[in-house]
Amino acid sequence: MNRLLIGVFVLLVYSCSDNKEDKAQYLPKATGKPGDVILVMDSVQWKGELGVELRKIFRAPVPGLPQDEPMFNLIWVHPSRMRLLTQIRNLVYVFTLDQTTVGSKTLRRDFTPETLEKIKTDTSFYRFSRKDE
Repeated sequence: MNRLLIGVFVLLVYSCSDNKEDKAQYLPKATGKPGDVILVMDSVQWKGELGVELRKIFRAPVPGLPQDEPMFNLIWVHPSRMRLLTQIRNLVYVFTLDQTTVGSKTLRRDFTPETLEKIKTDTSFYRFSRKDE
């Protein structure tokens, strides 16, 4: 009986590990090529001035190559399609706080009011990344 209790205790202690590497092995693998960047933003902004500037940035030629090749393969996705993107490797969410379009509202819904307020007041909070999300 004592051996059984000790065995169960050891099994419980071992299985309750807080090691991030152990948890990461159970996450689904990310899909998409390393050079692909999925840009999630409203169609009005994609077709407007903001979209033009983002295309300039992400599709800028790689310096030092003998011919022009874009730095990233940029793929635009409307926010209504976000549910399909749960395992994509490189996602960039773009929205402005002043837009009232359906796509912008969809993106803002994913942020808490506190986060939106922090974005408004703290200029260093415009970018953040997450690993193994």
